[in-house]
Amino acid sequence: MNRGGWILLIGSAVLAGVVAAMATRERARSPEEDLRAIGDRMRRGRIDREEALSELDHLVDRTLESGDYGIVGRVRLARGRILMDIDALDRAREDFQLVLGLGVLPPKEAREVEDDLIDLDLRAGKFAQGLERVKALIDRDPNDATAWARKGEMHRGMAERALGQAREIIAN
Repeated sequence: MNRGGWILLIGSAVLAGVVAAMATRERARSPEEDLRAIGDRMRRGRIDREEALSELDHLVDRTLESGDYGIVGRVRLARGRILMDIDALDRAREDFQLVLGLGVLPPKEAREVEDDLIDLDLRAGKFAQGLERVKALIDRDPNDATAWARKGEMHRGMAERALGQAREIIAN
């Protein structure tokens, strides 16, 4: 083999080694580290919500393969909160419901997710669904003042919708 052939062979071997090292390093990061890194970059303003959402979508796929329901729940919760911020209410609802269904959250955090679901119901105008969620909270703790207040918000939303329809009928 001539001198140019050897140089190309050595160069391609070095390039293959670099690519293999990068691929190995990428796989070596755990989903927890990736989730933490995404959160840190968002807080520092290095990525916007859409980029974070894209990365979280990929991370959801990776975590499903891992079988670790704790990290699956945390990733879905982070993605659900971003989806809620950008008004992708149905997708956010799916993530929040899945997180609650996994049963991996401590009680206080699970309650926050239930409150997020109630907020989604209010924003989407799904008052009957929201009332069912609030009723479940009140059934668990009849002294929960926050749940009673949320029930009032749901009824107010239903009344405002009915008043809007009535005003429209009167105007026409």
